Amino acid sequence: MKKAVVIRIIPIAAVLVGLAASAAEGSALLNFRTGTTSVLCDTRVAFSAANCGAGYTVAGDTIAYVGPIGTWQIDTLAVTSSNTPGITPIGKINLGLVDVRHLAGTDDLTVDFGHDGFSAPTGPSLFTATGAASSDQALVGDRSSLTGYARAANDLALVPPTSATALDLVTHLAGCTPAAGPTKSCAMVSPAVPFTTTGPFYSLAARAVIQQQTSTDIQWSYLEKAAVQPVPEPASILLLAAGLLALAARWRRVH
Repeated sequence: MKKAVVIRIIPIAAVLVGLAASAAEGSALLNFRTGTTSVLCDTRVAFSAANCGAGYTVAGDTIAYVGPIGTWQIDTLAVTSSNTPGITPIGKINLGLVDVRHLAGTDDLTVDFGHDGFSAPTGPSLFTATGAASSDQALVGDRSSLTGYARAANDLALVPPTSATALDLVTHLAGCTPAAGPTKSCAMVSPAVPFTTTGPFYSLAARAVIQQQTSTDIQWSYLEKAAVQPVPEPASILLLAAGLLALAARWRRVH
C-alpha cells in the first residue's frame, strides 16, 4: 500500500523556492543510473533534453526530479540541496527521495549527487556521511548504501574509493538493511574523517546505491547527507560532558 507522506501535498515549485531561498547559488549535480538508463542534471553545463530534461526542475543549486528511471519510478519527489556556500565552517549536502518504487527487473538504482563552492574552513574539520530509509513494508533483499566524497579540488567528480587521494576523502557506509515486515526503517552513520582543504573552496558529493525488491505499490523513502563541520573544541566537549553528568545525577535523584 502507498505511504501517506506530507510532502505529497506541497507543490514542487514551493519546495524549490524554499530551499533556494536559504542557499546561495553554486553548481549541483543529480544523476540516476539503472541498467543502461541514465537520467542526468548537471547545472555546470547547458540544459538540454539529455541534461536537466523531462522530469527535472532547477532553482539555483537545488535540483528536483519526479518520474521514471528505467524500471524504477519516483512518485513524489527527489531533491538535492546544499548550504553552498553557507556558514564558512560548515558545508553540507542533502538528498531526499520520497516514494521510490522498483517496478521490474533486478538492477539497482544508483544516485549520484554533489554540490561545489563551499568556503574552506579556517580550522580542523571532520567529514561524515549519514543515511536513512523507511517504508510501510520491507521485503527480504531491500538494502541501501552510501559513499561520501569531500573534494579539495572543488569539482563534482565521484572517484572510485580505490583512487582516492589524501585530498579526496571517501567514507563508505557498509549498508542499511531493514528487517522484513511492515513499517520498517534503518539508518547508517559513517566514521568522522579529518578533512583539510588547500584552496578557498571545496566540494561535496555522494553516491547512494539502492536495492529494492520489485513491487507495483511498495514505496521507500530515503534521506542521505554528507557534511564537513569543525572539530569540536575541548571547551565544548567539556561543556557537553558536564551537561550529561548533570542529567545523569538528576535522573538518579528522581529514580
